[in-house]
Amino acid sequence: MKPTQVSVLISKKIGKNFCSWSVSQGVTAELEEGDHYKEAIIELDTNLKELVAMSLPMGPKGSKAANLPAELPAIPEVTGE
Repeated sequence: MKPTQVSVLISKKIGKNFCSWSVSQGVTAELEEGDHYKEAIIELDTNLKELVAMSLPMGPKGSKAANLPAELPAIPEVTGE
């Protein structure tokens, strides 16, 4: 059996001083002839981890707790790259 599409779901939750934020992103991609599903999963996983990290209030590297916003930031759209 040869896969024709792959799906990846990434979730991340952070918490600080009884406040928590959670972001989930998912994507499904159709594989073209010659694409290898394992490589596609790794690429999608890497891209989604970056999107999830940017979507959380503390960012990908984590900033000081004093900079936490009052509400969750908008989640960027996944483009068909």
